[in-house]
Amino acid sequence: MAVQNLLPQGLSPTLVRVLPFAVYMAFIALAELGELTGLFMPTPENLSLLYPVKALCTTVALVVCLRHCPEISLRHLREGKATLLALLSGIVVFVLWINLDQPWAVIGDPVSFQHDAAPEGIPRISLIVCRFLGAAVVVPLAEELFWRSWLIRYLQARDWLAAPLAKPHLFSFLAVNVLFALEHHMVLAGFVAGAIYTALLYRTSSVTQCVLAHAVTNAALGAYVLITGNWQFW
Repeated sequence: MAVQNLLPQGLSPTLVRVLPFAVYMAFIALAELGELTGLFMPTPENLSLLYPVKALCTTVALVVCLRHCPEISLRHLREGKATLLALLSGIVVFVLWINLDQPWAVIGDPVSFQHDAAPEGIPRISLIVCRFLGAAVVVPLAEELFWRSWLIRYLQARDWLAAPLAKPHLFSFLAVNVLFALEHHMVLAGFVAGAIYTALLYRTSSVTQCVLAHAVTNAALGAYVLITGNWQFW
């Protein structure tokens, strides 16, 4: 009740943890709907140009919601050992990710980010910067808030806010990480990444550390793509 009293009218504890991820996924759903109905064709170029709008809308949702999610706070990064573990976890996931792209470990066809969808110069640089910041900052916050702050506890107990973050629970572990994997084209890499982030949650009791690990993975992956030109990972 104390947590609920802190929220603006109409924003429940569940909503503030689901909304940013829902906004992000809504753009993907709209693209799928457009293709199925034939109303518009979501080409890779159009999706890439739309990315700044998706990132901006998700950022607005995060600004509204994060203030009501005390499990995500920069204060948690003062725990030196936990923060070091998060940094190492993020690097490990990155290394595994770029080595788990075998055909049997993926589902569907990848839709790579089209960095050349914008004209050369400032427009293209701006698009790439937006993609990098979206992957390294916006996505980790939205996804960890949904998967490892809300859903993993929601599947454990009716009073999910009271469920401890560090309590291992087989069903919620498998359900969250299988669904997290299916969100990605590289499904095996997605499951492994989700499992490592969840293990980090159990070890540190901190969603913030999961966000940090996720951000390190995505930032390293973005740097790897920009350096090597392996756009299929982005």
